[in-house]
Amino acid sequence: MKIIPTPQYTKYVCHKDGVAPSARIRNIYADSELEQSCEAGFALLEEFRFCEKNEAELVVTCREETAEEFFTPDELWFEHKNAKEQGYIIRGFSDGKIVLYAKSRIGILYALATFVQIPAIENEFEIKDYPDFRYRGNKWLIWAETAILSYDFGDGMEAMKARVLRGLDLCLKYKINMLDFDGYGFGTDRFDGYNEFMKFCTKEARARGIYLINGGYTMGYGLAGFSFGKHYGNAYQNRTSYPDGETYDCLGTFVWPNNYQGEPYVIAREHGTCISNEEMTDRKIAEIVNYIKETGIGGLYMHNMDSFLVHEVLWQSRCENCKKHWPNDDIFAKDGMAGAFAYFFDRINGALKGISFDDYDSSRDLLLMNISPGYLWYYVPDELVDKAVKFWRKVTDFMEVRENVLPTFRELYHNMDNNQERIPDVLAKQWRDDMDFAIVNFNGSDGYHSDKLFFISSIFNYMFRGSQAILTCNGHFLQEPLAVFNAEYLWNCENSAFYNLKDRPKDYESFLKLYFECQRTEFRPEEIYADGGMLDVICEKLYGASGKTMANMFRLCGKNYECPIPYLCNYEIQTNGSRTLLPYRWDGDLKAEEIEKLIPSFAEMARLTKEAKELLDAEKTDNYDIISYRKMLSVSAPVVALWHQYLTIYAALDSAFRDEKEPDESLLLFIDECIAETAKLKEWYHAQGFESVEPMKGTLCKAEEMYQLLDYNLNLMKKSILTSKRIPDDREILTEGVWW
Repeated sequence: MKIIPTPQYTKYVCHKDGVAPSARIRNIYADSELEQSCEAGFALLEEFRFCEKNEAELVVTCREETAEEFFTPDELWFEHKNAKEQGYIIRGFSDGKIVLYAKSRIGILYALATFVQIPAIENEFEIKDYPDFRYRGNKWLIWAETAILSYDFGDGMEAMKARVLRGLDLCLKYKINMLDFDGYGFGTDRFDGYNEFMKFCTKEARARGIYLINGGYTMGYGLAGFSFGKHYGNAYQNRTSYPDGETYDCLGTFVWPNNYQGEPYVIAREHGTCISNEEMTDRKIAEIVNYIKETGIGGLYMHNMDSFLVHEVLWQSRCENCKKHWPNDDIFAKDGMAGAFAYFFDRINGALKGISFDDYDSSRDLLLMNISPGYLWYYVPDELVDKAVKFWRKVTDFMEVRENVLPTFRELYHNMDNNQERIPDVLAKQWRDDMDFAIVNFNGSDGYHSDKLFFISSIFNYMFRGSQAILTCNGHFLQEPLAVFNAEYLWNCENSAFYNLKDRPKDYESFLKLYFECQRTEFRPEEIYADGGMLDVICEKLYGASGKTMANMFRLCGKNYECPIPYLCNYEIQTNGSRTLLPYRWDGDLKAEEIEKLIPSFAEMARLTKEAKELLDAEKTDNYDIISYRKMLSVSAPVVALWHQYLTIYAALDSAFRDEKEPDESLLLFIDECIAETAKLKEWYHAQGFESVEPMKGTLCKAEEMYQLLDYNLNLMKKSILTSKRIPDDREILTEGVWW
């Protein structure tokens, strides 16, 4: 039997022929306090409670004396890291009695989540389990970690709440306990009912042992580029007094151009970066405290300046007042940069402890992820990684507030020079044994590198051993199979029952090759993608009888590894990795060869999206997920087809202007047909009654923006033909995301 995530130890007997379960639970014993605190887990058992076949008794307990009436627990098992907090044992006996035993409420929840995946109870069996990583996260935001709620389908607040509840149950079942849920910034009242909605979601998440994460800046208040300038909350500048004292420069965002060959420098030194500015820090603390009280948030992804490296040049840019407090230019000294940031983190983190209301206590219920300077990523040279890690080690030495605090890095995979894995080679040598750190993992299907539907980067999670938290920033609410795939390798990173990377990369170059093959979805192991493979198993668990159809949709693949586009907030068709809204717009500066490459890619995406829609249209079911995907594909398929037509026109028209030739008259007719089709789609869309809850327009409501972009660019092309000007004089300046 394939349980997801794969338990660390199993020994049991199932039906030889794999038929439906024969034994079901009639009687459940658990003390009332435990059953009440584990209500969400017991809810998973509802379908098991009343069945005429083969009565059995289920004993669920955290108490050793109760357990020992039926079996002797393996107490040594709970000495494994994370086992006492989240581990469990399930033991089945030949008389039909089953015992679920754990040391904690969370352990019981996870035991129940595993138990419901066992299809048959026959003879004796034992499962013993604990997670490799204490905190295991997916994201539910569409553009990287910064914007757009993927669970807003344009069907109202109550539907969105129900969808979130359903998603939280899925997270519990597959033992995901962190979600990148909202961002970017710490402002409240983002839309009507936002605070109440968040309190509802965070309370339900806590009941399932899940931390909902919100991201924002604690200093260096850059705007969220992927939100195209949208930043929730206040973006303070360094001022001598507030609200309108004189501005001044201090630290800034550190830049090292030309692949570390140019001269490093800092920018945006006035953007809220002064550690000695107590009034500004107090204002930021008050804003974050208010956000916690209004939302009950479970975790804060707290970015500072956007400096992925640590360098003396950054510290030397501090203001005179900072120099008085921390005079040493040494970046590792207590009276230098490390001590200054330790002081700042303690000021922020300490102020966020002890906030309590209703059933919420921030000392228990809030994770604090401190990020930058020096958040790193996979292609940073080894000596610069060592410098950043040494800096953070010194910061943590000087910090006093450590409980539930996670210094956070980007992907740390493979060293370039000595070809060792980075975490054991660097972090384990320098890191404190008494403090966890986190990894944030962006490397595809993340809205930044790509938006592939199914992406297997989690097979590299074994390289993150040594950390205790992974926030896997690929996919979102609409990619449940990907979320479950991630769950497998977040819980058990080396001993999956489905697939383990056999020939692990031994050096940086071979790692990078495989890494990019995964990012493009070019690396497609049969154990995962083939019929009967892991993708099929996941989709059967998620979608039942419709599982095969959904698996077929998620494995659709184009000539150059394109995939269907079921939602329009999409890297491939909207940003292409830049901060420009539609980087291939008509008044842009694309080269002819770039357009020529885009045309066949869009042809494939249009074909695959149409094929995905046809697959689901043929599925006769009232399955909620199938209906949701049908609705999305009904919106996206014609839009992707229109962008393909647009690029075809673009290439022909751009070529005529480059060659100083009169455009073919048929292009005008083609453009008019596309404009008319856009108007028709917009009219159809409005008739559906979609209405987004959140201001960034959720999942389906981005279509409105797509129709506007299509209409604008097509009409601009038409003007170019009529005026014989490549760029008409009255063009609009379309929105661009500005980071600083």
